[in-house]
Amino acid sequence: MRPEPVTPWRRQLALLSYRSLVNFCPRMTAPSPTSVRRLANASIEVRWSDGHLSIYPNRYLRENCPCAGCREGKPLRFHLPVLGGAATELAAVQINVVGRYAIGIQWSDRHDSGIYSYETLRQLCPCETCQPASKEVTSP
Repeated sequence: MRPEPVTPWRRQLALLSYRSLVNFCPRMTAPSPTSVRRLANASIEVRWSDGHLSIYPNRYLRENCPCAGCREGKPLRFHLPVLGGAATELAAVQINVVGRYAIGIQWSDRHDSGIYSYETLRQLCPCETCQPASKEVTSP
């Protein structure tokens, strides 16, 4: 049997398939969360597909919010507590999945425009494995 001739549309289809595969493969190999949950009102726990466990203190995540307003250095807007009431700590009120790439967090200070991509979350992981302590250089 003779092989089918490669027509221009088959060549184009093969090229598109190759480009899709090249663009899609890095995303498949990057770890993604298998679970995200609040730990009381103190922090957020993320379990990753590669077995890693990240625990993010609320204040740390909020201070590293990736939204445009926070990145431009605008001051954080925290609401004043009611007089006579106990001061409340910053807490994650709601955590939402954003597509297949991120989570959105609504904070108790009413800030909710930050979308934390999985890549950003992993880079922000505060554990000793991900953020090794900087070695102090001593002068001789």
